[in-house]
Amino acid sequence: MEKAYAKALSELIKGGMKEEDAFKKLITHLKESGRIKVLPQLLRELRTQDERQRSRGPLLEVASEEEAENAESEAKKKGVTAKAVVNPTLIRSWRLTTVDTLIDRSGKSALIDLYRKVTH
Repeated sequence: MEKAYAKALSELIKGGMKEEDAFKKLITHLKESGRIKVLPQLLRELRTQDERQRSRGPLLEVASEEEAENAESEAKKKGVTAKAVVNPTLIRSWRLTTVDTLIDRSGKSALIDLYRKVTH
């Protein structure tokens, strides 16, 4: 049942409905039909679908919004079109993940490499 609700939500949002409105209508429907207990399973299903979606397409992570434009242009040079997403765990720069490739230009990777060299 939660898969059907997740699919319906996805269709509504793709059709142009705002996420907030879609969820308000869903919660109202669930309360009226006595199915409010489905919400935890629905949340789990939505998270699963989100992870699946992320794993399918390229993921371009940047340390800050200011670096997004530069990272997107660098990714295009590599032949990948992706929208930059801010990842606060990166110290600086960007990281691109595709199905079979990881290009890491972040400061975090440089620090990890330095740590490995010093400790080994």
